[in-house]
Amino acid sequence: MSDGEHRPAVIVKVWNKENGMVNLQVFTDGVNDGPLYESGLLWQTSVEHSDAKMVRTWHWPERE
Repeated sequence: MSDGEHRPAVIVKVWNKENGMVNLQVFTDGVNDGPLYESGLLWQTSVEHSDAKMVRTWHWPERE
């Protein structure tokens, strides 16, 4: 996946409530994200929360 691309995910494990570190199951855009992501799922471990939306972090979806 390109750095900075936002993808939906499900939190499957909370490691640290203070910094928001979690494990995620990320829903990819299949082969559009590259051949490694053709299954449509990507397991990401120890992902920190960031309101600044830094690369390889998670944040709550924007709301209008």
